[in-house]
Amino acid sequence: MFEVGGQLMRRIRPTGWIVIAAVFMLLLVWGIRASGSEHVPDLDEMKLEIPSKAFLPAALGENWVPGQPDADGYIQVDENKRFVLYLDPAAGGGIAVRNKQSGYLWRSSPTAEQLAGEKVKGLLLSNLKSPFILEYHEAGKTQRQKVNAADKNMTIGYQRAASAVQVDYSLPKLKLSFAIRYTLTGEGLEVSVPSQSIREEGSMFIVSLQVLPFFGAVQSGGGDSGYLFVPDGPGGLIHFDDNRTPGGKGYRYPLYGSGLTGNTDAEKVRQTSVAYPVFGLKRGNDAFVAVMKSGQYESYVTAQPAGIVSSFNAVSVEWVYRNEYGQRLSKLSAPVNTIERERLDRDRTVEYRLLSGSDVGYVEMAASYRSYLQDAGRLPGMIGPGEKIPLELTLLGGNSGKAAFGSRYAAATTFKQAEAMVGELKEGGVERMNIILQGWEKGGDRGQPDIFPVEQALGGSKGAEAFIDRMHESGYKVLFEHGFVWYDEAADGISARTDGIRSMDGTVLLMDGDIAMAPARSAGRAYQAVNELKQLGADGILFGSYGSLLYHDRNQAAKAERDDTAALFESVMRYAQRQLGSASVNGGYDYTLGSVDGIARLPFETSYDMNVDETVPFYPIVLHGSLPYSFSPGNLRDRYDEELLKSIEYGAVPSFVLTYEPSINIRYTLSNDLYSTHFTKWKDRVIAEYGKFVELSSVYDQMIVGHRKKAEGIYITTYANGIQVEVDYKTLTFRVDKEDSNGRSR
Repeated sequence: MFEVGGQLMRRIRPTGWIVIAAVFMLLLVWGIRASGSEHVPDLDEMKLEIPSKAFLPAALGENWVPGQPDADGYIQVDENKRFVLYLDPAAGGGIAVRNKQSGYLWRSSPTAEQLAGEKVKGLLLSNLKSPFILEYHEAGKTQRQKVNAADKNMTIGYQRAASAVQVDYSLPKLKLSFAIRYTLTGEGLEVSVPSQSIREEGSMFIVSLQVLPFFGAVQSGGGDSGYLFVPDGPGGLIHFDDNRTPGGKGYRYPLYGSGLTGNTDAEKVRQTSVAYPVFGLKRGNDAFVAVMKSGQYESYVTAQPAGIVSSFNAVSVEWVYRNEYGQRLSKLSAPVNTIERERLDRDRTVEYRLLSGSDVGYVEMAASYRSYLQDAGRLPGMIGPGEKIPLELTLLGGNSGKAAFGSRYAAATTFKQAEAMVGELKEGGVERMNIILQGWEKGGDRGQPDIFPVEQALGGSKGAEAFIDRMHESGYKVLFEHGFVWYDEAADGISARTDGIRSMDGTVLLMDGDIAMAPARSAGRAYQAVNELKQLGADGILFGSYGSLLYHDRNQAAKAERDDTAALFESVMRYAQRQLGSASVNGGYDYTLGSVDGIARLPFETSYDMNVDETVPFYPIVLHGSLPYSFSPGNLRDRYDEELLKSIEYGAVPSFVLTYEPSINIRYTLSNDLYSTHFTKWKDRVIAEYGKFVELSSVYDQMIVGHRKKAEGIYITTYANGIQVEVDYKTLTFRVDKEDSNGRSR
């Protein structure tokens, strides 16, 4: 029996080892996937890199002792064809710039005569006189204190070079020092704070710095007409209003949102984030538009209408050097606020571009910003002449939802059905379409890293390839939308520790069970997707998050500041352009403009901040003629007719997101916010709306050169070829004036 058993054991042992080995390999593979250790291309493999940082030198030139000031207290520093730069030593190293065309003098601070009647006292009054407001804290404490150039312990020195002057500030008791550099340019004044000029040699550390907080400030009660411009949504105006009811804390919001990683100011960030680093001021026939050239990724735009803090209307930038965040000392304890130890080592620069003219305002501000972007190579060339306006058609394939066991993919539009939908629209007169596919991923958009092959319920990768071929036969482009940022922490192939970004306290950031992918690994996954989609013949990717979400990573092993993240996102989008032909984004943060061919869901309303009086199309003016953009899909509008007119007034392209199956099919999926998408119900309206937009084809490739309010509820947008588009929100109509000033038809 033993022998028989021994024989049997000898016979089954090899088979047993094979089974054990197979199980071991399965467990190993599962473990690798679960640990997030599957291969994601690194920066070297992608031939991408985070650009090295170049720093301004701490010293400008020779030490300089200013001479005798003129009767107004100024010393001329430099002059060019358009402007003159002055130094005001008595104002703590303040400056002034004269616009030679208009004669207007832009001062860093209000005059003594203006301040004579000011009611604020103490630090608030001295802030008005100072070219900066510095906020600092003591090590180990979160209480912040402020100091300005009027501080009795402040020492001030000067350096001078061609076209520039540098003011060196030192606070010996606090052991803090820094410099502000002023350079006269062909457009106005450039203001910089070299990072290498900052010294923190004691227990006090800089938190933030406002430079020229009252540059060009306009006092109420003087009869001046004008407004502050803030980058709220498409653009916001805060009018000079002597009758404004004082209240609130003014306007103060961060560029590009809060950054995710624990900033205690995150609750102040609205649904509509600030997308471009610009602010401005108009007074009578003079104005400035200020463009942040560096340091914008950690900054706030601040605006103070008269009556909030003082009797002056003012707008400026606040540069942040350290963030305050909530740190958990244990899993059970509430977060304790603390301030970052390390200072963000970046130069900070803003250029005040000075404008003048009888009609100067937000249109001219936008044109100046557009010129800046064009000169910097950060805006594409003009759209080809004669192109008809395209319909931006988003087709939702489907998505995943909860099932009895795990999740279930619910198909809403197969590729065959999508082909039929496009065919019906074409027969209805929709000549040009850009098609965006959503919910095409294997299993849907459910936060899984493994998104290929294309979902089989839709037709799989072969079905996608055939669909793309058919669309190309009709001259339509096909883009695939994916976010590349948010991933389910429990998904196979995801490791929160390896893949997720870290908050400021060093813990992995989790939001509703999702991690935000570390920038380099997000770029790696996007890079992989580009290569996969190239095999299908796709025309591009719509990067769902890269133009509307920007964040840090405080993982000390792979730390990334927000400018690093932006650089990686840009690089991957350019790669998509090279490999596929095009790239698009949602939202349109300005750092994406040079690496995309279109923007979807551009914000068209302000955040409803109580300080903002009027919404204007500043950002659309910057973009129109270079980059096509859409607003909210037509079938998801809150106010259909009004928002349709807003799209026409602001020069957007028509947009819809549709499904072949009724919307109820996706009711219990991750796409349940798409409540009205059924193609059968929307087809006729899509065709009719496209017909209205076709009337605007003559301005599709044109820059916007004018925008004004004709009467209550009536607005006119003027294009470079002279054509005007008038919208009337009272009658819910619009008309296109296709005649030039001499009455000739265009």
